[in-house]
Amino acid sequence: MPRRINQKCVACAQLSAARARQQHGPDGDGCWDEKRCHRKRSYYRNRRDSNEKRRAIYQQQVMATKADDEVETVSLDVAESSMPYANLYIWREKRKDAPVHAIAKSHSLRHLIHSQLRALGDFW
Repeated sequence: MPRRINQKCVACAQLSAARARQQHGPDGDGCWDEKRCHRKRSYYRNRRDSNEKRRAIYQQQVMATKADDEVETVSLDVAESSMPYANLYIWREKRKDAPVHAIAKSHSLRHLIHSQLRALGDFW
C-alpha cells in the first residue's frame, strides 16, 4: 500500500520556503531536511493536478484498448456465389501474443450434396 499523506508536510507546503525553514528548521521543531523537503513540498503542492493528469491519461488508454477490442472482419470475394463454402471463426484479443479464446465453423455443404445428387441423377 502507498504511504499515508503526512499532514504536517501538507501544511508546510502551503507556507513560503523561508517561513517553512524557520518553523521546521533547527530553531523550530527540527524536521526540515534540505535534501528532501524542497521536493516533498513541490509534490504536495502539485499533487492534485498530477493525479488528475495521470487519471486522464489512464482513461485515454482504457478507451483506446476498448476500441482495439472490437471485432476485426476479413472477407474474401468468391467468383461464384453458388460454390460450397466453409468459414472458420477465431476469437481472441488484438494483441499478437493473446491466446485464442474460441473457435467456430460454419459451412454450406447443401450445394455440394445437391450437385453430387444431380450428377448421380444424370448417371442413372
